[in-house]
Formats: sequence, structure tokens, C-alpha cells
Amino acid sequence: MKNEAFKKQLIHALKIEGLDSQVQDDLLVQLEDVAYARVGNSLPELLSPEQMRHIESMHKAKKSEREIIEWIQAQLPDFDQMMQAIMLDVVEELGDYTKLVR
Repeated sequence: MKNEAFKKQLIHALKIEGLDSQVQDDLLVQLEDVAYARVGNSLPELLSPEQMRHIESMHKAKKSEREIIEWIQAQLPDFDQMMQAIMLDVVEELGDYTKLVR
């Protein structure tokens, strides 16, 4: 996660400040994966049919996931803000994570 301030916000929102930094990072990676999956599920509503066909052709051409994600990000100028909003929604859905691990 590139944005350190947002990372700290998520750690606070999850109430995992007291956990080992590696555990925190692992949880944030999982959270980011969930957000990417949600964006992926929403792509047909966010992109035009032509853009969706382009993604399909990138998959067929065996482009890497990173290349495909970068292309999608270029198509959605507010991608970072959207990801942050989705991650905060997931945190809200999770509630207090520390209650789950105790």
C-alpha cells in the first residue's frame, strides 16, 4: 500500500494497532485483494463494452494481471479514491477485527 496515511487510517479503523507489523501488512494485503475483487465485479458497470472487450483481449493475449490492472486504472481516473472507499466499506462490514481474533 503506497499511501502511508491511509494505511494508518485502516490499521486504526481495524483496531489492530497492537498487532505485529507483519500481521498488519498481511491483513491489509487481504483487504486490498477484497477491494480489487469488488472492483473487478463492478467493471461492467464502470467501463464501456469496448473497454471490457479490450480487457478480454488482454487476458487472451496472456498479459499479466499487473498490466491489466494498470490499464484499468488508466481508464478510471478516480481509481485510487474508489479503492480507498471500498476498503473502508469492507472495514465497516468487518467491524472490530480484534473481537474476531480473541
